[in-house]
Amino acid sequence: MEQWLNLDDLRKLTGWSARTVHQRAKRGELVWRSAKKRSRNGRPGREYSSLSLPADLQVKLLQRGRETAGADSASPDRNSRQLVLFSPNRPAAGSTRLPVSEDHHKQIEGRVAAISPLVECLKLTTKSDRKGWLQSNGFAATDADGLAKEIGRAHAVGRATIWRWYKAYKETGAAALFDRPRKDKGESRWFHRYPEAGVLAAYVFLEQRQSVTCAWEAIKRDAASLGVPANGLPSYETVRIALQSIPPTLRILARDGAAKYREMCAPYVSRGYGEPANSIWVSDHALFDVEVSNDCFPEQMFGTPIRLRLTAIVDFRSRFVVGYSFAWEGSSRSIGTALRHAILDHGPCENFYCDNGKDFLKVARGAVPGYLPESDKGAPEWYNREIAEIEKLGILALCGISVTHCIVRHPQSKHVERFFRTMHERFDRKWPTYTGGRSDLRPDLTKAAMAAHRNLLRRGDVDRSQHPRASLFMGAFRVWLDEYHATSHGGQGMNNRTPLEAFTEEANPRQLPAPEPEQLAVMLLERKTRVVQECSVELWKRRYVCYDGQSYEQMNRLNRTQVIVAYDPNDAEAVAILDEEGNFLTWARAEQFLPQSAEAGPAIAASMEARRHLEKKDRKTLRAITLAARSGGAKSEVEHLAERACLPIAVGDRMTHGRPYTRPDVNAVAPPTAADIASNFLEALK
Repeated sequence: MEQWLNLDDLRKLTGWSARTVHQRAKRGELVWRSAKKRSRNGRPGREYSSLSLPADLQVKLLQRGRETAGADSASPDRNSRQLVLFSPNRPAAGSTRLPVSEDHHKQIEGRVAAISPLVECLKLTTKSDRKGWLQSNGFAATDADGLAKEIGRAHAVGRATIWRWYKAYKETGAAALFDRPRKDKGESRWFHRYPEAGVLAAYVFLEQRQSVTCAWEAIKRDAASLGVPANGLPSYETVRIALQSIPPTLRILARDGAAKYREMCAPYVSRGYGEPANSIWVSDHALFDVEVSNDCFPEQMFGTPIRLRLTAIVDFRSRFVVGYSFAWEGSSRSIGTALRHAILDHGPCENFYCDNGKDFLKVARGAVPGYLPESDKGAPEWYNREIAEIEKLGILALCGISVTHCIVRHPQSKHVERFFRTMHERFDRKWPTYTGGRSDLRPDLTKAAMAAHRNLLRRGDVDRSQHPRASLFMGAFRVWLDEYHATSHGGQGMNNRTPLEAFTEEANPRQLPAPEPEQLAVMLLERKTRVVQECSVELWKRRYVCYDGQSYEQMNRLNRTQVIVAYDPNDAEAVAILDEEGNFLTWARAEQFLPQSAEAGPAIAASMEARRHLEKKDRKTLRAITLAARSGGAKSEVEHLAERACLPIAVGDRMTHGRPYTRPDVNAVAPPTAADIASNFLEALK
């Protein structure tokens, strides 16, 4: 429930001085915007968002709003009482609205044809000329107003309507001659009258993660405390439609959790492929989804069922696998084996891209970070500090290769994961002992083969097993990898070349970065319907992302909703995002791939800052809902059950297992007595 307060109102609410308010705003603790009203010196004043205030002050502001609403119930302020949850996305003031449906175009054609005589008549300057034109064209009217009446009678509308069409046509053009949607479309009038009921419904539905039915029943149960009369209770459909109007971002964050929220709604950036081949290597481990019989690892018994692990090093530009190794369990040793083969066959790379596992940290110990070679100040200091412990350096530092670690717990930033997925889909599935990757996806034939193999292993007759030998599996992988290198690839920058061709042909200097996209300054002609995913839309297999923080917030509210993308096919660097009624919402630009260097750092930092800001804003809204509901006397479903049972919320008398045994602490110290506390207090006063 966001309100914008001027400086005087904010000081009355908080008791802060003007200096305190300005200091908090400077530190970023208060969100502010420029007000339309200017101060005495001619400068625009400031307005401060209530959502950036501490939680106790937000509750205080909400209670003050209720008191004001109760004192002036005859004309309630909808903007101050209405939760933003139950308001649909609205276009910006003065935004352009375009026709988007066939009905709109038919309506425009009919109205243009209706007012065309009036347009022609008013082109004449004198009354006599207009009267002569009307008589010559068979109209009974003698002036323009009479013509408007005659046209209105012919089309079953009033004279004022004809003049309104004419005015819109002269000011905006034919594109404005179609009906506007209702201003209250998508809004709930019932929840406007009873905003506290909306807070309760949102609290039960979002914070308690209950169903729409539970939210409806909660309103009926607490109708008296909410001020809802018995004959004014809402229907189930009213509550359902209102809750469905809550932005999907809030629903996902509250009901599905932060991980799902970040996966489905958080914006992200992509890196391009402008670097030459063999300059950046990406590495990671992957477990094959095939169970084989051990005949290669002497540390384990012959015939032991295992799933081999692959350590692969993939060239970033060409997707060519420059080195790999097989292991029982991935470690720094398997990484070193893969690196040795890669360096011997293709020479060392410039930068090694990997995750933050202990094995990769060990291999990368002492290696220069990927951003330092481009800095004149950082590299000498790094070398001077690391050269003193040369014996502790890892393989990469000894080979002169810099290292870049991906974002922690963000495996999507390593595109070697895409190669692993291709391997699972095109290689692992060929084998009769394919495990499916998860136990619930494991085929029944594989389960039977695994049980038979273990039975034969216990009897010492493993040669009769149908499990493939590990050596055969490794040899088959080498053959499949050669086929993969010779198969055309449709990835970004590959142009359907094979990884081997791209690896050979792209051994050249770095290309210039892609130019910045140009903003469209002309009316867009063609439109496509798309669903906003992760603050972006996709068109022609390209992602269109936001311009700035304001557009990020607008696109965040549109996540998982259907919009119309308007574009110029001759200039597809920027598109306009419209709602389903044709109202302009925001601009989006074609995603610009970032270079694999330190230049990408600011853009990545800005993207992560936008992610945190959007999630923080939604969390504040959820917290405001909870505080508002709790301050209004709302109780959780568990608390209601406990009240109806007249019992405290406890289950101690229903425990059926023994209490856990706790080992006593031999070093435990007895707590101080009352006399000890008094003595210590008197000592402190001396």
